[in-house]
Amino acid sequence: MTLLKSRQRIAQLLVALVALGLVASGCQGGAAATPTPAPTAAPVPPAGKVVWSGTYSKNIQPIFNQYCVSCHGPSKAENGLRLDSYAGVVKGTLHGPVVVPGSPTTSALISVIKGTADPSIQMPHGSQPLPSQDVQNITLWIQAGAPND
Repeated sequence: MTLLKSRQRIAQLLVALVALGLVASGCQGGAAATPTPAPTAAPVPPAGKVVWSGTYSKNIQPIFNQYCVSCHGPSKAENGLRLDSYAGVVKGTLHGPVVVPGSPTTSALISVIKGTADPSIQMPHGSQPLPSQDVQNITLWIQAGAPND
C-alpha cells in the first residue's frame, strides 16, 4: 500500500470514528445538539425525628416497676430515690434531681441506665442493662419535658 493510500485510509477511519461519536452522543447532522443534563442524585429527605408520643403511666412507670422499684421504692429507697411514683422520680435523690426535663444529656438517670456513668453507679446495679427500647423511651420522655401523662 502506498503512503498516500495509507493516509487516506487513516483519514476515512478518523471520519468514521467521529461520525460514530456524534451519533452516540445524540448529535445528528448539522442540527444543534441539546445538551443532556448530568444525572443528579435524588434529593435526600431530611432525617426523621423521633418524638415522645407515650404517657408516663403506660410507658415509663412500668419500666421503673420492672427494673428499679425493688431498690428504689416504698420499702427501700437507696440514696433517697423513689421510682415508684412520678413525684418520686421528679424529686430525685438526697443529692438532687435525676431528671432534667427537656435535657436527657444532663439527666443523671440517663447516664446511669445507659452505662455512661461510673460503673459503681450504673443501673440496674448488678443486673442486666435495661433493653435499649426502654432506655430510648425514658430518653424521649425526658426530652419531651418529662410530662406526667
